Amino acid sequence: MTNPPWAIVVTDHNGVARLSGKAKGNPPPPTPTPPYVPPTAREIAGGAPLNIANGGDAYLPWAHGGGDAIFNYADPTEPKAVVSGIYSITANVAVNNLTAGGFYVVKLRARTSIGGIYYYAEAVGFKPVSPSAPGDEVAVGASLTTYLAAGDGVSVEVHSFDGAASRDFSIQIAFIQRIT
Repeated sequence: MTNPPWAIVVTDHNGVARLSGKAKGNPPPPTPTPPYVPPTAREIAGGAPLNIANGGDAYLPWAHGGGDAIFNYADPTEPKAVVSGIYSITANVAVNNLTAGGFYVVKLRARTSIGGIYYYAEAVGFKPVSPSAPGDEVAVGASLTTYLAAGDGVSVEVHSFDGAASRDFSIQIAFIQRIT
């Protein structure tokens, strides 16, 4: 007897076949149960511009830009990790037409809950920046590596010290990698 391309065999606790069946053709490929994120996964994100007044602050929206979908963006200002793991996150925030002498502060935060207690990891990006010419884009970044449980979120907060006017800030690019 020849073996079919694939077979189903159910055995008891002693390894004795109790139910078997044959099928023609190739077996379907295994389907991971959602949410599936590879052990090491990478995602790129960005975000729409948000106008922030001089002296004001706000949380910037995120949006999936490519790669593995390792964050859920149902809340665009605090995307959530799909699965638990250690994450490395870098976010670059850009602004155009910053007033000469103006600057801004970027805070990248991760919120995780361990045993019902919330912990925050925070990285602050700051440098006095000035455009070299009117209309030039200026970018400031922040990076952190932290544990996130499934459902824990990250955010980017910007504090604007333009010195004169409201400006449009956006997450120019964010690199997210799940390490474990």
